[in-house]
Amino acid sequence: MTSVETLLEKPAEWMGATGADADLVPFTCCRLARNLADFPYPGQCTLDEKRAIEERISGVIESMNLHATGGYFALGDSDLREKRLLVERGMAGRALIEADGPCGVYIADDQGLSININEENHLTLTGIASGVQFHEVWSRLNLIDDMLAGALDYAFSPRLGYLTASLRDVGTGLRAGALFHLPGMSVAGLIPSITTEVATRRHTLEPFADAAGTPLDDLYLLTNASTLGRSEEEALFHLKHVATHLIAQEREARGRIRSAAPLQVEDRVGRALGVARHARLLATAEANSLLSSLRLGVSAGLLDQFSLPQINDVFIASQNAHLETKSGHSRDELQFSVERADLFRARFAQN
Repeated sequence: MTSVETLLEKPAEWMGATGADADLVPFTCCRLARNLADFPYPGQCTLDEKRAIEERISGVIESMNLHATGGYFALGDSDLREKRLLVERGMAGRALIEADGPCGVYIADDQGLSININEENHLTLTGIASGVQFHEVWSRLNLIDDMLAGALDYAFSPRLGYLTASLRDVGTGLRAGALFHLPGMSVAGLIPSITTEVATRRHTLEPFADAAGTPLDDLYLLTNASTLGRSEEEALFHLKHVATHLIAQEREARGRIRSAAPLQVEDRVGRALGVARHARLLATAEANSLLSSLRLGVSAGLLDQFSLPQINDVFIASQNAHLETKSGHSRDELQFSVERADLFRARFAQN
């Protein structure tokens, strides 16, 4: 078993669905981009430069005694499966999959904090927590960032702020977001209008995709659209305000649907449970559609025998890299579908 595989032994803390409004917002996340002043961005670095960057940053992480509450995984020689697994668990961005040469990631024991080295930027801090917890996640990241800044010379412009590999992150370097489950607004056809409304408030609402880039049914990621012109605290204040509005809109939409067409909702949930219990093949798209309906059923009190933590666990465990890592062998699409169906039948068996 490789070191990265040990992450499967314990569910991430956010999967426990203990945060505020966790039935609508599976998780809140923040990603903070930083770079060292005396090296090119990773895309322009030589392998020796990347090795020097990893050694410097990982040495600082060790000196901060973070290993007492987590572990560092060197990924330079790892295969794509390990990198995809980290992306699927929210511990890294998709840029890690394309990263070559020396790189690595520190992961806290609760899997609520990670520090990526040589992903898109020299350093990317990621925080994730259940439900709506923007300020809690930011406080944790900010503390670690301050500690790192005391030992590392960050690339910083007095006029622009923190300098990053992508212009979209220049400024604070903070990209904060919340994953929303919006079946009510999806059924009511409100997604286009709410997306436009969110954009007028300098935010983005877009379909959430898995590590392979496949959009997932009824899941949308709300993020701040700009990292210039607002402090981190201001960005989080406005983001939470928009998130609160989205939550109210979704609850209202669900209430209208339950009142106007209760049988349709019950039928959707019941059919999803039937397929989950009996399917022999489940492609990624169908599995995600089932999970959306089952999540709705649990939230609406129609599936008392199951819980949101169970739905979150299946959501992660049914993704390709997790299935492949658990089996220990490479899989083709047919084998993925077979093992995904096996997982659903086992997790949603008749109680």
